[in-house]
Amino acid sequence: MNKKGFTLIEIMVIIAIVALVSTGGTIMFTQTIRELNQKKLNETVEQIEYATDVYFNKYPYLMEELYKGYTGDTVCTRIYKLQNEELLDKNLINPITDERISGTLCVYSTLDENGNIVHEFNL
Repeated sequence: MNKKGFTLIEIMVIIAIVALVSTGGTIMFTQTIRELNQKKLNETVEQIEYATDVYFNKYPYLMEELYKGYTGDTVCTRIYKLQNEELLDKNLINPITDERISGTLCVYSTLDENGNIVHEFNL
């Protein structure tokens, strides 16, 4: 018997294999995008923390406000102040939501139990 072409079962097996490979590729692609966005978010957080540190060094009275109090005192620094000082980009984007980070966002700076400044904020 001389065969030409593929049988239905052979075609179905090939389709199943292609579906499995493409599903695996999609999952890997999605994971890679998620990891890249998390990396960008970490970089954005580091930029904001660094800009806040520079701002504190530029205006020493802010440090005095923290140190004259006690652990737990908080100083709020708005993002727009950091942007006006050109310490941060005016169009700072949250890579997770793709939305512009609001200038009214407050970076809360406080002292930890070792006397180190800790910055906290929610993006």
